[in-house]
Amino acid sequence: MTNRGGPASPFFRQRHAILVAALALAASVRSIGNGFAFDDVAIIATNERIHHLRDWWHLFAVSYWPPSLGESLYRPLTSLVFALQWRISDGAPWVFHLTSILLYVAVSLAVWRLFGSLITGVGALIAAALFAVHPVHVEAVANVVGQAELWAALPVVLACTWYVRLREAGTPTAYATLGIAGLLLCGALFKEHAILLPLLLAGLEVTVVSSDQPWRRRVRSLWPLYVTLFACVVAFVTLRSAVLGSLLGEQQVVEMDLPTRVWTMFRVVPEWVRLFVFPVHLSAYYGPKDIEIVRGPTFWNVLGIGLTLLAVATFVYGRRRQPIVACSLLWLGVTLLPASNLLSGFILEEHTLFLPSVGAMLVIGALWDRIWVRNANRGAPAIPGDSSSRRSQAVMLALPAVVVAAWGVRSALRQPVWKDNPTLFAATVSDAPRSYRAHYLYGTTLFETGRPREGELELRVAIALSSNDSDPYNYLATKYREARLYPQAIPLYRQAIALNPRRPDARFGLAYALLESGNIVAARAEAEAGMAGGQLTSYFRWILARADSAASRASQ
Repeated sequence: MTNRGGPASPFFRQRHAILVAALALAASVRSIGNGFAFDDVAIIATNERIHHLRDWWHLFAVSYWPPSLGESLYRPLTSLVFALQWRISDGAPWVFHLTSILLYVAVSLAVWRLFGSLITGVGALIAAALFAVHPVHVEAVANVVGQAELWAALPVVLACTWYVRLREAGTPTAYATLGIAGLLLCGALFKEHAILLPLLLAGLEVTVVSSDQPWRRRVRSLWPLYVTLFACVVAFVTLRSAVLGSLLGEQQVVEMDLPTRVWTMFRVVPEWVRLFVFPVHLSAYYGPKDIEIVRGPTFWNVLGIGLTLLAVATFVYGRRRQPIVACSLLWLGVTLLPASNLLSGFILEEHTLFLPSVGAMLVIGALWDRIWVRNANRGAPAIPGDSSSRRSQAVMLALPAVVVAAWGVRSALRQPVWKDNPTLFAATVSDAPRSYRAHYLYGTTLFETGRPREGELELRVAIALSSNDSDPYNYLATKYREARLYPQAIPLYRQAIALNPRRPDARFGLAYALLESGNIVAARAEAEAGMAGGQLTSYFRWILARADSAASRASQ
């Protein structure tokens, strides 16, 4: 292993740790005044299952999302810590946000320790400082449900640091094997992507672990650890599948076939690079038409393919010459897999880049460290105390200091955007003006906060931007129906059903609007179609009964 160990002096290690913690705190502390926003509302504020600790063990047998919202995902430890925080706070959001802030500081310190085991003290400090203030982390910290990212990242990073230290000393002991396996299971029960830990450890093994042993002997000495970890992954996936009823257990926001997923994934690659390196523009939502779903080659996904091939070539070239850079790229490749569209229909979400950003910042730290070492070697013959050498070092330190300050300010200013839904969705419309979903969410929030005229305008924009989502049509149609504006509601309901013929709420709304408009025959036809679908049958029976009654009165 090269360039590892951090600063020799405990005094400097302590100062560096304090600095990293202070930076993480400064970048995140403004979120303490936030309330519940976005998924916080469904997962925490209105989720009765986490509002008490009675029969808390039942959280290990149910989905993360409530039944009314699809019963997807399996994160029992995250649900449990939310229940604990609710019990402590009696539902006060500031306790949840304080937990997120302290947890973020802890993860930043753990990342600093990992970096310190791989590169020199100054390089590790710079990489950790950049991680502590990175603006792409705001979503994971300022939105309470982002705690899943933080809780899962902590055991993963701790396990990787432990593994590096163990391999410096030799072969992992049985105690260490059980400890790392426990960290894997703990992380996975907070968020499923922690099952990638064995791949991350294998990446460390093939890149930065120095050993004179031949590979065959290394495999023989390490197989108990990796077999144990593999058994833990199988056990977790089996439990998760049993609870959710499927292997994936996740709802798809955007339905795509496999070729479309691949093209769209490469379209997102330049966005990943931008968010890691130049995170000025942030958004709570990335999707059509802010980021287009693509089904063939375009400039952006060809660029994404080029960047991917460059990363692969750099890994192959640098595995022996620049092992830390190779390790960083492998970390990025592994941890970005769940964030890609190969496995899900979530085009891009900033909170999913939390764990991958460890690899991105390690790349920066390793490259900066190499430049620093080269500069120091070049200046070795200089007279001690030479002012030119000091100036050169000052210039090299100035650039990362400026970036850390700029990113820290950006993160601090971004935290209050997640205060509540009206604040968040208003900002999202500005951040992603071409995203129909942003306008849809803002429009529904405006209706909920008593601003129907503005809400109607936002929903009309969402409908103009949307191509295949029935939600904006159905929501606006329902608001028209509630206001007894049936001529406006009926065509929107018809469009919603055309986009999603198996949507019973839209069909019921259409049948109701037709009935109230006096079109009894059409209302009855829609109700019968709804009955055939097998959902909301009691509602459709009510429509049929009213239609029969109206027809009877008309015939008299």
